[in-house]
Amino acid sequence: MKTLLVYPRFFPYSSPPLGLVYIAASMRKAGLKMELFDGTFRTKEDFMKKVKSYRPDIIAFTIMTRNLRDVKELIKQIREFDRNIKTVAGGPHPSVMPEDMMNNYDIDIVVVGEGELTMVELVKALENRNPLETVKGIYYKENGAIKTTGCREPIENLDALPFPARDLLDMKKYLGASIGRSSWTVPRPSTTIITSRGCPYSCTFCAARLIHGKKVRKRSPENIVDEIEELVTRYKIRGLWINDDSFTVDKKWVMGIMYGMKERGIELGFGCNTRVNLVSAELLKEMKKGGCRFISFGVESGSQYVLDKYLKKRISLNQVERAFRLASRAGIVTQATFMVGTPGETIHDIHQSLLFAKRIKPDSIQVAITTPLPGTEIIDIAEELGEIDIKDWEKIDYMWNGVIRTKDFTPEVVRELQRKFLFKFYFRAGYFLTQIRRMHSVQDMLTRARGIRQLFGGNVSPLSFSRKE
Repeated sequence: MKTLLVYPRFFPYSSPPLGLVYIAASMRKAGLKMELFDGTFRTKEDFMKKVKSYRPDIIAFTIMTRNLRDVKELIKQIREFDRNIKTVAGGPHPSVMPEDMMNNYDIDIVVVGEGELTMVELVKALENRNPLETVKGIYYKENGAIKTTGCREPIENLDALPFPARDLLDMKKYLGASIGRSSWTVPRPSTTIITSRGCPYSCTFCAARLIHGKKVRKRSPENIVDEIEELVTRYKIRGLWINDDSFTVDKKWVMGIMYGMKERGIELGFGCNTRVNLVSAELLKEMKKGGCRFISFGVESGSQYVLDKYLKKRISLNQVERAFRLASRAGIVTQATFMVGTPGETIHDIHQSLLFAKRIKPDSIQVAITTPLPGTEIIDIAEELGEIDIKDWEKIDYMWNGVIRTKDFTPEVVRELQRKFLFKFYFRAGYFLTQIRRMHSVQDMLTRARGIRQLFGGNVSPLSFSRKE
């Protein structure tokens, strides 16, 4: 029985689909027949050519909410070609909306949560014609009724998983891509890695814990450094983006990774996401020594009320200021991520966020439109306030199109506020002077130049606003 694993992202990006190639590696280790189609540098026409040439028995998609429209189109083409192909869906959206996927997207089986062990068991069950009720962690149909086998426990020993099967991807194109965090925050060629799973926090807007849970499960420093060494040897990388939700949850563990790289003589620049309450002067100093070039902190709002009441971030504005001050002193380039259009937020709150962004002086900012992802608490908050305007998950786009409507603004107004936020932060003399003072190397200059190119070369153009605004 042959399986085709599919990542339905049809635009260039620098971050490989690590979740899918983890599954591919597990299936390969189990001796299952499998090939992979990654749409990142290809077209939908290429997809159907692959289906017709490989003729798989199973086609399994990794799906995020923003991919739904493309997935619907691909499944329609699959059904027109061969109705007997089993369709499987996994990833963030199917994990929290399994019945929606089966009823509205012609999916036969949904894998809920982590897929490495489940996909191996599922394919073996289908091969051997065993009852699907023996496979933990799936939804399936039987005599027209949707059934579930419940949730599979998260994988405790992450070291037991084989490294992602990056050889199944066009890594040359990923290493050379010009869009995505790993393409501008760290030295190139660069790629991404996942060192832990799970997040202990419960921010209302975040769907990460819905897949990996609240318990943080960490790979051992030795296992992580083994993979980094392989990436350096095989792909000659000079930079690495650590794609964990919050890299510095365990400071001693982070120091172990830094020590392991130093012991093996691995020198590269890396970047990561983390929270403002999870850093200290000592940790940042050691991370800088270990090659840390860039940290993205989730700030989200400059209003303590919005942070506490609607986003439940469990951070204070004082902690935010401290984290950016310490990172700057350590010589680490910083990014602050903000959100606009949160239910309950006012235009005054957004103005406070802009003023706060200027005060903490990050090297770059990201301003997303608050979006109610499936399974998140922010949906309940928006519905309670009567401020949600969504009829179709396929319209979700957290960066550019809002779906929340409040007494203060419509989605269209939020879009304008997002653009103004970016414009007023970047286009001021104080920002440029600060950046010039912080440039201590050619790499510092390249990081900022690449970031600005991505910001102004993408879907948002603050240049469209007059200076009076």
